[in-house]
Amino acid sequence: MKKKILAITILALALCMALVFAKPVMAAEACSAEGCAEGCQNEENCTAECCPVLIGDKCYPTLEDAVTAVQANQTITLRGDVAVSKMVDIKTPNVTLNLGGYTLTSSESFTGSYDNDKHLVQINANGVTVKNGSIVTTEKNKHGVNVWEANDVTLEGLKIDHSKAGISGAPVVINGSSVTVKGKLDLVLGANSWYGIDVDPKNKENATLTLADKSSVAAKGNGDKAVVYQDPIKEENKTSSVDIGGKTEVAIKDDEGTTYYVGLTGEEVAEIAKAGSTVTVMKGEMALDNLADNVTVKAEEGAKATVNGYEVTESGVDTSVLNKLKELEALLNKLKEELKNQGIAQEEIEGRLEVAEQLISDQDVTIAELQEQIENLQAQYKELKGEEKQEEQKEKDNTPKTGSIDVALMATVVSAISLAGIVTVKKYTK
Repeated sequence: MKKKILAITILALALCMALVFAKPVMAAEACSAEGCAEGCQNEENCTAECCPVLIGDKCYPTLEDAVTAVQANQTITLRGDVAVSKMVDIKTPNVTLNLGGYTLTSSESFTGSYDNDKHLVQINANGVTVKNGSIVTTEKNKHGVNVWEANDVTLEGLKIDHSKAGISGAPVVINGSSVTVKGKLDLVLGANSWYGIDVDPKNKENATLTLADKSSVAAKGNGDKAVVYQDPIKEENKTSSVDIGGKTEVAIKDDEGTTYYVGLTGEEVAEIAKAGSTVTVMKGEMALDNLADNVTVKAEEGAKATVNGYEVTESGVDTSVLNKLKELEALLNKLKEELKNQGIAQEEIEGRLEVAEQLISDQDVTIAELQEQIENLQAQYKELKGEEKQEEQKEKDNTPKTGSIDVALMATVVSAISLAGIVTVKKYTK
């Protein structure tokens, strides 16, 4: 019994000592803006959890507090994911909201007085930039980013997810404002998404969307909705426009959605476009020479696209056909050169290949016709090879003539252009 009492006494003494010498627990006010002042990133009481938002090196416990305190030409930076309880309403000009690679979303307690007070982010001032992170709406939100009568606004390096928005709206709405997209803007659409970006003059001010060079706007999740929609003009002298600065604009649509690209080269498009996708040149001119098979290429009115040197129209063409024609043309040229090397007269070469060359340049040619002609050429070359053997026997010369034709090469030609059925290539010209 004495041992038991002694053990209890020792335990009680240890607890008392721990309470006496333990470091005091920081009170709730330590997470206030005053408690996290200069150099807060290096202080224990100013962790990202306690201090999720910075303006310069001053800490703010909520993004709402930071938006209220921010001054012109300052940057608000997130230090972690943030969930807000009300709309982030930026009213100070020339402010940057740097998401820091983190996610901004709405909390379970998010509320607003009416639907247009329930956007996740609203911009009401000129010169504002929002960049570098994700904006994710919930069932409590209407728009992801609503720009209202503000100019020189920039959206840069953002993903805006509108797939779970509970109120009908859009990832981005440009209301009587001018907005520039830089870098990537990835949009995720849902059942309540009108479009990807809504450009709306609102009968008050002009509305302009500018896509900077090498920028892209991708919309996924709802393929039936337009990536960019320009609202009809309802008031005289008001405009709604999309400006790409004279660059080439290309839309690439695949199973995941549609992405608009500005200022890409044909080589860059060829790297992005995969089999089964559709490439539409919307503005400018573009030469595409190394696309994969089974890619549909179109050119909208006023734009120009060529594939392997063939000009494509609005109705489009399958690259499988053009790639086979390119391969066929290259092989015929190679065989023509081989005939020259064997000393065949130019007139005879032209006669032998005349039909094939006419078919290549014929807008109404079919793959079946090309295949038939290649089979005829194959027979001629086999006959030529037999004549060579007879000549060798007569001269008793074991050395074949330079550049002898390989029948396997002709088999490759036939195989290269073999397609089931008849496919016309009338949709393009060269």
